[in-house]
Order: sequence, then C-alpha cells, then structure tokens
Amino acid sequence: MQVRDITNPFQLKSLLDWIVRQLANNTGAVTLATGTTTTTVQHGKCVPNSVITLTAQTANAAATQNTIWVTPGNGSFVITHANLATTNRTFGYSIFGV
Repeated sequence: MQVRDITNPFQLKSLLDWIVRQLANNTGAVTLATGTTTTTVQHGKCVPNSVITLTAQTANAAATQNTIWVTPGNGSFVITHANLATTNRTFGYSIFGV
C-alpha cells in the first residue's frame, strides 16, 4: 500500500482501511487433530500469500512446534504435523497479509 498524496482523502482512507484489515479479526486458536497428519483452519481472511504465525499455548504444543509447517490458502490454512496420540497441542495464530 502506497500513498502518493496524504492530502488526498481517498488515498488516506485506503491506507487506513488496509492497516485496519491487517490488525482486526486475524487471530484465533487451534488444537492439532490427533490420528492425522494435517489440521485445517477455516478463516475468511486467509489468502495464499498470507503469513501465518503460530504460538504454542500448551506444553504439548511447545514440544511439537519445531516439527510443523503451515500452508495458507483461500479462506483457510493447513497445518501439517506428526500423527501423534498426544492431545492438547493448542496454538494461537495470527494471519498477516490479509
């Protein structure tokens, strides 16, 4: 997003709208599914070029956070992880580039 003229109300509004979209309603929590190697999170703000950050919220999540990766898509992202019987692997997430 680039503003060429800060006195132009349309350009300034476009910039502010873009900033709000980056910060509003782009977080949540997810618990990794057991018995499978993927967990899909539905989120309308996710697009293929989004950056998804995960933060472990439980000890079991922290123990596995170095062995997972995230693939963003249109309206969702997929977390690929080991097929473990371990439960309570909960992560907080943020989506950037919405």
